[in-house]
Amino acid sequence: MSVILSFLVVFIATAVYLAILWRVDRYEHEPLLSWWVLFLWGLVPAAGLALLFESGAVALCAHAGWGGCHLLLQSDVLAPLVEEIVKGLALLLLFLCPCQEMDTLLDGIVYGALVGFGFAASENFLYLVSAIQKGGWGQWFLLVLLRQFVFGLNHAFFTSFTGLGLVLGWRFRHWAARWSVALIGLLVAMGVHSFHNFSAMSAGAHAVYLFYAIAGDYVGIVFLFLLIGLMWRRERRIITGQLATEVGVSLDSTFYQEAIRFAPRLARQNRRPRALRRLYRHFYDESAEVAFTKDRMQRRPDEVPHLQHKLERTRRHLRKLQENIRAFS
Repeated sequence: MSVILSFLVVFIATAVYLAILWRVDRYEHEPLLSWWVLFLWGLVPAAGLALLFESGAVALCAHAGWGGCHLLLQSDVLAPLVEEIVKGLALLLLFLCPCQEMDTLLDGIVYGALVGFGFAASENFLYLVSAIQKGGWGQWFLLVLLRQFVFGLNHAFFTSFTGLGLVLGWRFRHWAARWSVALIGLLVAMGVHSFHNFSAMSAGAHAVYLFYAIAGDYVGIVFLFLLIGLMWRRERRIITGQLATEVGVSLDSTFYQEAIRFAPRLARQNRRPRALRRLYRHFYDESAEVAFTKDRMQRRPDEVPHLQHKLERTRRHLRKLQENIRAFS
């Protein structure tokens, strides 16, 4: 019974968080394959590797006779170090793939959060099942409140900095600058993770540390949401500017106006039949893809040959979608 309840709580909370994240990725939804690969990496391999390394390190500390000190070491140093590395590994592999879609800072936040939500789902499930055995239902309800709601965004928040570091780093041309900024992003993820763990662990002795943990997390989360708002503004400017030169190439003037009418888009979609709504959703995604690809070509001249092929393919899809929408209407 406890296993089923724990699974349902984690499943429902994770589904809600993923639905919110889908809305955050407002103008160009990333490929679903990338979403599932990153989420599942966090759910299984990353969580498994972190558990393996941390358990081994704790056993070595205990064998060395460090006593209770190994618990503090595991929580404050080892867990952030190991967990952020194994979560960030998937982001790095995806980012280095020629077909990757991480074009903007918002992409870095979204992809980092995906891995984090997958990792949190596994970790929270294990903690909830263990809570029943160790402290009964009272401890279980307390953990549900803390891990699924109060601190429910934590792992997504931590790993978002790794994604930000990768995207921001690759805006530099020199390899040393790229890897330095990417490393800084990873170190920030480890730092905020370590601060949270230290504060949460210390709350048992001094309740004020629980306030520090909550305040520290939510200051960072508010910062990310403010950054997301700025990224939405920037993405709207990119779409408006880059698609203006697509009129007569991959867009006609009517569809250009449709592509840059952002505010009432959801309301317009809700009034359309389901089949037409699906066509327009693909149209919005493909038109944004054209805009972001052109913007990336301007920022990364070394990738122009690869991106030019991608741009022409997306333009063909966009023209075909406009034909299908006209035929449907």
